[in-house]
Amino acid sequence: MAMYRWFLSFCLAICVSPSWAAELEGTYRFGPIAAEDYVYVASLEPVVVTLEPGDKHSLLERSVQSSTGAFLVSGVSADFIYMAVISGEITAETGLVGPGHVIFWRPGSTGQIAVFDAAKLLATLHSSIKTEYVESLQQVADEQAQALWWGLLRPAGLNLQASTPAGVEIERRSYLSEPAVLALRFGAQSVEQLSADVASAFVVALEMRNTDAVAALLHPRFFIEDSDYGVSPAALARRLDFATALVATHAARLVDHLDAPRQADDGSWLVGEELRFSLAPGDGFLFVEPASLR
Repeated sequence: MAMYRWFLSFCLAICVSPSWAAELEGTYRFGPIAAEDYVYVASLEPVVVTLEPGDKHSLLERSVQSSTGAFLVSGVSADFIYMAVISGEITAETGLVGPGHVIFWRPGSTGQIAVFDAAKLLATLHSSIKTEYVESLQQVADEQAQALWWGLLRPAGLNLQASTPAGVEIERRSYLSEPAVLALRFGAQSVEQLSADVASAFVVALEMRNTDAVAALLHPRFFIEDSDYGVSPAALARRLDFATALVATHAARLVDHLDAPRQADDGSWLVGEELRFSLAPGDGFLFVEPASLR
């Protein structure tokens, strides 16, 4: 009986040759990326990362290490964190990941290792990528082509960069790829933990007058009007305006309130007598329901 392995579609944006320094996390099409910008950039498009022997690499608390050195592509989509190895090897909690393989994580899950479509990745690499990396990937693509011909590989029907049609993916990333949402969504291991984490993060964002974080945690559906096509830029602008007003009216009342939010019997969250709100599910996340704020 034939053994079949499935491989994942892996379409990437153009990347540039890496330039490593202590304060950098990797590069993308506009050049090197500072560590503080890494998560944000990785949520927009894939990032090229070079690991020297012994280096560790982390993205949203998912970590890998390379004992040999490695060249990989890393990123975050609406549904996955992924690290794909072009050359060298990395070690993760689920095992060794070599050339032509990718480790990926869904929110709240452990990593899975699979084969990615090397030919598609090769077709998107920028011409400035170092020759040895291209040759390594070409060898993987040739081996995969043979395995496909013999029926040893089959497409998995899963694109780690966009698990939904492009238009839908763009809309989903507009509210799921906010830094405040990413860390919470991929960090929680249960619905209960996610609920508590979102409630705490929302209160802290209000206290710190972080309008962007407050807006990111508000449920986007509340701001959709009949003239909108889904979660439109106009809807997100209304959400930001609402958050600005919310910070202006609530932040001062919370400054001296040091208690963490507590959950009431009806499932809502309370901060003393100063604030009460509820959470509502939306696309694999729990958002603050704006209409519940009081």
